[in-house]
Amino acid sequence: MTPWLIAYTAWLAIINVTSFILYVNDKIKSKFNFYRTPEKKLLLLSALGGGLGGSLAMLFFRHKTQHAIFILTNLFSIVAHTIIFAVLYFNKL
Repeated sequence: MTPWLIAYTAWLAIINVTSFILYVNDKIKSKFNFYRTPEKKLLLLSALGGGLGGSLAMLFFRHKTQHAIFILTNLFSIVAHTIIFAVLYFNKL
C-alpha cells in the first residue's frame, strides 16, 4: 500500500468514527432537549468522508432518517469516497 492510500484510509476511519459518535450524541441530546449538534456540522462531516458512519448511526439509532438531505449527503459521500479510494488503490498513488 502506498503512503497516500494509508493516509486516506486512516482519514476515512477517523472521520467515520467521529461522524457516528456525533450522530449518536445528537440523538441522545434530542431525547433530553440539550444543546444539539448543528445540522451543518453533521452534513459537513458526512461530506468529508463520514458518510458510512453517519448512515450507520441513522440506521441503528433512527436519527435524521426523515431528512432527505442527510440521506443524499451520506449516500453521495459513500459513493464519492469509494471512487477516490479505488482510484488511489488501482493507480498505486
